[in-house]
Amino acid sequence: MLILLINLYVVSDTSASLDLVGEDVRVEGIVDGDVSLVKGSLEILGRVRGSVDVVSGDVHMYPGSVVDGDVSIVGGDLILDSGAVVEGDLTLVAGSLVNNGGTIKGEVSKVSGSVLNMLIKGILNNSLMMMGENTKATPGRGTFHPSGAVGDLLGLLVLVLLFYIFFLILKGFVLRMADSIEADTGRVVLFGVISYILILPVLLLLIISVVGILLIPLYLIGIVLAFFVAVDAGMVYVGRMVRRNLDREWNEWMDLTVGVAVAAIFKLIDILVSLVPVDICCLQFVFSFMFGVYVVMLSILGFGALFKWIFRIE
Repeated sequence: MLILLINLYVVSDTSASLDLVGEDVRVEGIVDGDVSLVKGSLEILGRVRGSVDVVSGDVHMYPGSVVDGDVSIVGGDLILDSGAVVEGDLTLVAGSLVNNGGTIKGEVSKVSGSVLNMLIKGILNNSLMMMGENTKATPGRGTFHPSGAVGDLLGLLVLVLLFYIFFLILKGFVLRMADSIEADTGRVVLFGVISYILILPVLLLLIISVVGILLIPLYLIGIVLAFFVAVDAGMVYVGRMVRRNLDREWNEWMDLTVGVAVAAIFKLIDILVSLVPVDICCLQFVFSFMFGVYVVMLSILGFGALFKWIFRIE
């Protein structure tokens, strides 16, 4: 059962497990099953007879609340008030435990650190944003936010700089991935989609396994590195296609620049539209969406090429 949340979702009593996506959830009665939440906070005032799994969100257990099973949180904190009880184990990745007198009867496993927490939370937030969790506009209102536009512009500049740094360091490998995309585009797209589908299940498998918890930081760092290499390869591929269509001669740096320029144009228009104090939020959404789709498509191409290389697929 999938419930899309717009505001606070209050659960009194239910005999079914809950799979939730959205903002804020409050359990005031008894949930006779598991609770899974992505991108949102969870408040427990009652009892959950199963396990609790939260990705990119905090969990607050109030006095007298009980979770009979395990609690797993990735990219969020757990706050235990006095009298709150976790009967099972606690797994906390990229988050902190604030225990104000509560009880955890099982084992506590924590993988955290200031840099790691920032990295993992950044990955989760950006991933969920690209899946459509962002862009909430209010009809009938303008979008005049100069400070936000400056932040977006700086963010874009940092992102572009990172793409060039990765290309500088891994130029030969990126070009090989671009060659693979060009030579076998159809299968590369298929393998890229498969790679995207596998990212979250593999992370969940690592979370629920004892040994795998220790590998989560390496896995997430690997995903970040792979993402930049993948998008770089996709941008080089785009640059090559443009160069051939225009019948021009330029080097691989220009190929990358053309691919970067397409993404930058979409984002710059999005930023400029946000500065106009009139109701054209739909236009801003269009260019923001186009930017996200473009980057995702490039990463699918690159991930597909990486998939072929990792598994030695000819």
